[in-house]
Amino acid sequence: MTLLALRLLEERTGRPLRVVTELTDDRNRPLAPLDPGSDVIVSGELTGLLMAQIAQNRHLAAVFNELFSADGSTICLRPAGHYVRPGSVTTFATVVAAARDRGECAIGYRRHDRRATPPDHGVRLNPPKAERREWTPDDQVILVATDPPTPPPPDAQLPTPTQEDAHGSPPRTRQ
Repeated sequence: MTLLALRLLEERTGRPLRVVTELTDDRNRPLAPLDPGSDVIVSGELTGLLMAQIAQNRHLAAVFNELFSADGSTICLRPAGHYVRPGSVTTFATVVAAARDRGECAIGYRRHDRRATPPDHGVRLNPPKAERREWTPDDQVILVATDPPTPPPPDAQLPTPTQEDAHGSPPRTRQ
């Protein structure tokens, strides 16, 4: 019913909506017509895929439990300025190291200047660690994190490019 109400709202306002629909029964898929940017998740299929992964590697059970539990980790976007100095040119390895130092796991980023450009809207997942780019104040880092976001203290030493960083080696924080 909710999906049908959203489709009606979409028709009345003329604004396209991106909708992710969860179905418990794959036979109901024809009731959820897909528009570009919309998606359907069949929870039974998802459960089956997770079970197959766990059957292949039992250690993944703890990972999935953490990711899918209500009080577990979340995937979130946080300002790139919490991890690198805006305006600096650094590798993604620098961002990963800064996130690690905060107890987080950087898995990608979102470029502010491409946020309105389909199909990816500036999102880059799992970029090469040696990839160098200039970070703007409005860029965001995609993270797996457990704690609520906290900005770095004003006197925090953010990672800056080092000689090793230029060659793709792990970055260091300058003091």
